[in-house]
Amino acid sequence: MMKAKRVYHGGYQKPEYKVWTGMIRRCYRPNAGNFYLYGAQGVRVCDRWLESFQNFLDDMGPRPSPSHSIDRYPDTNGNYEPGNCRWATPVQQTRGRRVAVRVDLNGQLVPLADACEAVGVNYQRTYNALKKGLPFDEAAALPAPPPQKRRPRRIPRGRIY
Repeated sequence: MMKAKRVYHGGYQKPEYKVWTGMIRRCYRPNAGNFYLYGAQGVRVCDRWLESFQNFLDDMGPRPSPSHSIDRYPDTNGNYEPGNCRWATPVQQTRGRRVAVRVDLNGQLVPLADACEAVGVNYQRTYNALKKGLPFDEAAALPAPPPQKRRPRRIPRGRIY
């Protein structure tokens, strides 16, 4: 009986290899620290990527920079598969979180931070207006508050040591 020939990809020293193994670990190993956020929620890795690291690397390409990490986008609740993954910056990762506030901008659901940048309004003011129940269009149209008057600096009386 012949054994199956083992395929050597030589990628274990590549940073993408750590990303690949981490992705598999958090989806399939119950003792992994963040398994409850991935595998326990039903997030899986596609069969093609489970089969080999080289398939993963062929589909994703090299990581653009050390600050990039794998991101499930556009479906943050979807699986790790070629049509639903990208290399994302920390800012993109933060805006794509499940808890990120999303608003309707031109018929598309986008993170509030992206919508505020696109429209050119202050994020915090818009967020506070949304919390009060205003729709995004009205919250973004709110006028900026007048600048606050600064109190004059108090000069202490008496001797200064």
